[in-house]
Amino acid sequence: MRLIFGIRCPACGMTTSWSYFTRGQWLDSVQVNSGGFLLALVACLGVVLSVICLVKPGVDLMRYQKVAGITALCIALVTFVDWAVRLYQ
Repeated sequence: MRLIFGIRCPACGMTTSWSYFTRGQWLDSVQVNSGGFLLALVACLGVVLSVICLVKPGVDLMRYQKVAGITALCIALVTFVDWAVRLYQ
């Protein structure tokens, strides 16, 4: 995107954000790419839910499908708003 349009892409800094997140440097993670921070946070929640499903196989995760979809849309919105703010700075 930088080569074609001359601007950074919405996911620029996502890997760095995840790297900071895994080191516990959460403020730096948010500053680099706030969508990356939220995505890493949700991924950790996914790990916790996976462990719960292993321990208690009767858990019905399908009833949380709507919440998961709304969460994904919110993270995408935050990522694009963060991107827009960075473009105009």
